[in-house]
Amino acid sequence: MRMNLRFLQSILSFSLLLCLLANGAGRGYAQASLRDSAIRMGLLEVSYAGGLPAGELEARFGYTPQLGLLLGVKMRSNFYLQTGFRLLLGSQVKERNMLDGLSNSLGLLIADDGTLTDVMFLQRGWGVPLMVGKIFPLSRHHPNSGFYVEVGAQFLQHRIHFRTIGSPVAAISGPYRKGYDRLTNGPGIRQGLGFRFFDPKGFFNFSIGLEFSQHFTQNRRSINIDTGLADTHQRLDLLNGFSASWVFPLYRRAPDKRYVN
Repeated sequence: MRMNLRFLQSILSFSLLLCLLANGAGRGYAQASLRDSAIRMGLLEVSYAGGLPAGELEARFGYTPQLGLLLGVKMRSNFYLQTGFRLLLGSQVKERNMLDGLSNSLGLLIADDGTLTDVMFLQRGWGVPLMVGKIFPLSRHHPNSGFYVEVGAQFLQHRIHFRTIGSPVAAISGPYRKGYDRLTNGPGIRQGLGFRFFDPKGFFNFSIGLEFSQHFTQNRRSINIDTGLADTHQRLDLLNGFSASWVFPLYRRAPDKRYVN
């Protein structure tokens, strides 16, 4: 657990450094134009990713949508560094047997007011990536745009969230839910490839691509109430899919050139 905390602290510390670098790129001394040459710039991205679990993660969850806010800096060499924060907001939970001991034959729970209530199973979690990448321009007219490849690290955490449809159930609320939610986290590695485009006019900047990640995780609860045992199994959680981002480049733009006869 201490190793995981140090891993996460390292990523967060580097994230702060990237914030400073991106801010510096946005306040650069020289004004620049995306038409002229590859330039240094800060990157702010709002992203959506769709992940398909594999490995041991596939036995617990289905399709995993992710909403993210990413920050980075691109160098004149077209290398870039990027980090950020992503929320896992899935609704396809396959592992549901932890509440069997609390449910009746119809799968309903007895609520605090004595009525029967159903429960929704949801996927919740977050990820913190730290990536280094390189853009390969396809045209001299767009020296900052092109196909990219990237590699890096990622800290991933996921759990099962219970939402009652009706009256609340104390047994899966508050601190008691921790005995059932299968909170799991750990470090991993990540790879990606795709296409980045920066509009010289500054209106239409985007990134689309594929990403693949492998995480070495473990259940972090001291005990699972339904089994009465601690889960010390080392997991391999894989998450592969696509990503799309709307990009806000941060740099001082040079004024448009005007010509008169």
